[in-house]
Amino acid sequence: MSWRRLDRLAALAAMIKEAELAALARQNATVRRIESERREVKEMRQGVVDNTALDVANLVGQDQRFLDWTTKRLSALSAETAAAAAEAETAKVKARRAFGRASVLSQLAAQAKTSEKKRG
Repeated sequence: MSWRRLDRLAALAAMIKEAELAALARQNATVRRIESERREVKEMRQGVVDNTALDVANLVGQDQRFLDWTTKRLSALSAETAAAAAEAETAKVKARRAFGRASVLSQLAAQAKTSEKKRG
């Protein structure tokens, strides 16, 4: 295979690598966003639990409704976190593979170019 063809393949592999790295970055951002929301909901929930004052929300039962909602939301966010983390792991494998392919093709193209220059 000519070095020019290898060079084009290496360029294509580099583009694929960049796309896979971007997908990984997006997936990691999704995981961070979900984890951030989980922390916020936990903090809000803890604020209600720690509030022992007899305010209107407590007296009319809104605190309990809020605690019920936070329990459901935390459960949903836990499921979302697990799914997003699994997708991020898959994206990491794809990015690692694309990085390796791009690296190898780049090296092969450089070697072929050097070899052809020595011959001709």
